[in-house]
Amino acid sequence: MKTSGVRKTGLQKKLVLSIFGVGLLSVILVLTFVYIVGKKSLKESIGANFKKLAEASSDNIDTAMNTHLEEAALLASSSSVLSAVEESNQFYEGSTDQEIKKRIEEIEQRWVHASGFDAYLMEVQNNRATFYLNSFLNQEKEKGLHPLMMVTNLKGALVAANKSPSHYDFSKEPWWQMTYAGGKGKPTMSNIEWNPDLGSQTFTLGTPVLKNGKVIGVFYMVHDAHLLFHSLALARVGKSDRMLIIDAKGKVLFDPLQPQPAQILSPLLAKEVLTGASGWTSSRHDPFFNGTDSINGFAPVKATSSSGPDAFAGTHWTVFTSQDPKETYAPVYTLLIWIGVIGFAGAIVVAVFGFMISRGIVRPISVLIEGTELIGKGNLNHSIQIATGDEIEDLARHFNDMTLKLKIFYFKLEEEVRSRTKELEYQKNELSTLYSMVTVLNQSRELKEILDSSLSKIVELMGASTGIIWMMDEKTSRYTIKSSYQLVLNPNQLESLMRILDSVGSKVILEGTSWISENVTVQEDVAKTAYSDIGFISLYAFPLSSKKKVVGVLFLLYKNIRGLSSNEIQMLESVGNQMGIAVEHALMFSKIKGLSP
Repeated sequence: MKTSGVRKTGLQKKLVLSIFGVGLLSVILVLTFVYIVGKKSLKESIGANFKKLAEASSDNIDTAMNTHLEEAALLASSSSVLSAVEESNQFYEGSTDQEIKKRIEEIEQRWVHASGFDAYLMEVQNNRATFYLNSFLNQEKEKGLHPLMMVTNLKGALVAANKSPSHYDFSKEPWWQMTYAGGKGKPTMSNIEWNPDLGSQTFTLGTPVLKNGKVIGVFYMVHDAHLLFHSLALARVGKSDRMLIIDAKGKVLFDPLQPQPAQILSPLLAKEVLTGASGWTSSRHDPFFNGTDSINGFAPVKATSSSGPDAFAGTHWTVFTSQDPKETYAPVYTLLIWIGVIGFAGAIVVAVFGFMISRGIVRPISVLIEGTELIGKGNLNHSIQIATGDEIEDLARHFNDMTLKLKIFYFKLEEEVRSRTKELEYQKNELSTLYSMVTVLNQSRELKEILDSSLSKIVELMGASTGIIWMMDEKTSRYTIKSSYQLVLNPNQLESLMRILDSVGSKVILEGTSWISENVTVQEDVAKTAYSDIGFISLYAFPLSSKKKVVGVLFLLYKNIRGLSSNEIQMLESVGNQMGIAVEHALMFSKIKGLSP
């Protein structure tokens, strides 16, 4: 059959897609697990390596600074430097401090305006100390490491230099004052700073020139920072590594790849890095890869924290590592790609096997579908024959049992229809009886009797929980309960009910139409009357009308949701008209009776 073929194909597709989907979902779960766990493990591994790398670079910087500090001390203690400084100091013998100061200022002016090309420059460039410094520089392996070396006497005046400096008098320079230290002598090291005269970043060392323990001058050595700290550029674990030196405020002092770095660490990253201890952190505020999850290692440079508050411009150095996150997490991404490709291929293989298996499942199901179609057309004598030895065979047997039960149910249904027909006839007779009852009530003359008897009958016939007749009290000229049946409420419930009756009754009296609510708790107009739990859910109100005048309202209340049929509503509206006429007659009879002598 054509219909069966379509269903069979659809089921087969669903089975194959379901199997493929389960396989694909498994791959996704594995990928997610590998990504989370792999990334975490990789973070810890790379973070530990970056920490070690930062510590090794920090140790190299300490070693380099200590080595060059010792180197400066050896140069300052050489006989050539000592003799040149002593000769320069002897030149001031017999002169007062004022005379010495004036003489140095005069030479400074001539030096600056003549750009150093005078006799004093010749004297500086041709003494033993300068020859010694040049000889030392010629023997260095790294040419240009020391762009400037110079020696001053105890007054700060220039004695020797490997090249012509911009000044002759250095007594007012901070580095000279810190190194001279009021005649006590103290080795000093500066921060990494940009030197506009040399056009590069420099790092300087100052050491006192001592003879017999007494300071007689100052030796000053300027280093090219990029050559001095070149080991930072060489120390790396990947292609995109950056090894930086930052100060205590997070400013980048030295970057091997930038001649004049200007980066500043974000406050959040600086707070994690500048702790005074080595470690690593994962942050999205890397100065070069901001916004991505980067791993950074860090380690303090010990020499900068143990040299006193005046050294290194009062700041501390920290080695900071940075790497492109793409390179950092490349192993995880590569693993994810391979797992994804292999997993997707595996899901396709599973789907192919699923297609082959599903064919054996679909065939008996198609037989079952054909059988159900015949049964659905009314052939209750058809029997489905399937022998697969599994749940499908059980399903076919249950269908056969169901067919038999349907035959029995069919016969019972016919019997139920006949019974229902009789019941409807009975209800018709019941309505006729109700109408007859209303007619009889209209013949009564006492209002109380009319209200009580009719209300009790209506409540019993309609199966209501409570019945109320709402009419005007002649004494108070207000509408109130004139008759009730099975009304049992506490004072709070009665108060809320009275508000509802007043609100709904006013509408019924004003409009002359019925008011119907299967669930009074959701009525907005009723909620405005400060509704509280009155113990009822459904509420119906019917006008008691006489000659197009509403003389009262009939309320029927149900504790559970009760929906009245249209026939029942019409019947109750008709009863309301009949009761209205009866009430009108009773009121007239009462007036006539009151006027009688």
